[in-house]
Amino acid sequence: FGAYAAAKAGAAALVKVAALELKRKVSFTLVLPKAVASDFWRNVGQPPKDALSPQDVAEAIVASLKGEPREELRVG
Repeated sequence: FGAYAAAKAGAAALVKVAALELKRKVSFTLVLPKAVASDFWRNVGQPPKDALSPQDVAEAIVASLKGEPREELRVG
């Protein structure tokens, strides 16, 4: 999981910096779901029993887009 954790941290930092640099033009929301039952788990084992479905995450993102912009969206 080391490479995954490093990539996730890098993506989070990129979104935060982009949000600061472009704050007057666009907004960004960093989506932070808990474990998602996806193909990722095929190579590393079984997803946790409480893993979200991709549909659950997509619905949370769509619902968030209907509201006020925010920096982070934690799903699950």
